[in-house]
Amino acid sequence: MERQPKRIIQHAILDGVGPVSASDLLNAPTIRWELWRRMITDARQEKPSKDLGHCLMCGGPVYIRTKALKGKKRPLFAHFTGADATCPWFTGETLRPDDARAAQYHGQQESEAHRRLCNLIADLAGADRRAVRVEVDQYRPRPPTRSADIPMS
Repeated sequence: MERQPKRIIQHAILDGVGPVSASDLLNAPTIRWELWRRMITDARQEKPSKDLGHCLMCGGPVYIRTKALKGKKRPLFAHFTGADATCPWFTGETLRPDDARAAQYHGQQESEAHRRLCNLIADLAGADRRAVRVEVDQYRPRPPTRSADIPMS
């Protein structure tokens, strides 16, 4: 199946910031757009119905993703999954993280090298006589991070 071209969200409104154009986003210092990105993501993770960014065309929730261009991360706005497909700036459906990892690693959730390293570390840890139990496939969520208060101007 041939992929459909994706559109660019030209303008979004960020709560606490105001309207931001795609050009403003590209020209913003990295520290600023990364802060905006983190704010949007943190709010969404804290409360899935809390959206801090909205497309100015359809009003749907947006986030800031990055795309590599000439070896540099470039920010752009993208609709969250479930966005209005009739929006002229519709960016297509996003992949769930598990689906993205599966596509990246040919249907697996991790690379073969990662699996080998995990097993090697488990073997080394298990060789320590003080080890009580070694688990390789146990998922441990990342602890919440704290971000510094950075005034925006």
